[in-house]
Amino acid sequence: MFARVHDGEVIYTHTNRDTKPRRNVNLSAHALSRWTERAQVVRNPARARIELGEFVARGRRRPTPRRWTTVHPYPGLTFIYWAERSDLVALVKDRTVVTVLSRSVCRGRVYDFEELIEVPCALPARWQAPLVARVA
Repeated sequence: MFARVHDGEVIYTHTNRDTKPRRNVNLSAHALSRWTERAQVVRNPARARIELGEFVARGRRRPTPRRWTTVHPYPGLTFIYWAERSDLVALVKDRTVVTVLSRSVCRGRVYDFEELIEVPCALPARWQAPLVARVA
């Protein structure tokens, strides 16, 4: 596993002898918070980037989810699984890990991709002064 820093982000690159060299994968803030919430026994946000980076670097990327992963396939979405942490999956879209799911989160519910990513909050509409008709 190789790591480099680009614009303040740690980018992991991994070459595995049974697979093609992996392109750089970015880790989103949402994925890091989900890793802290769902994968760490003792929550440590400072270690989340290292641990999730290792998971992505050592895991295997698949175009289809495993049977327990209840996420509908989506164009461009891939799934990373690692045998050492078989209860977790990282979802990758456009070379960015967008979220992390655990087997327990998937149990009993089927998700669409759009439900899983953090949607930015809507900004309040711009305030506009009310129009007042002038009577001449």
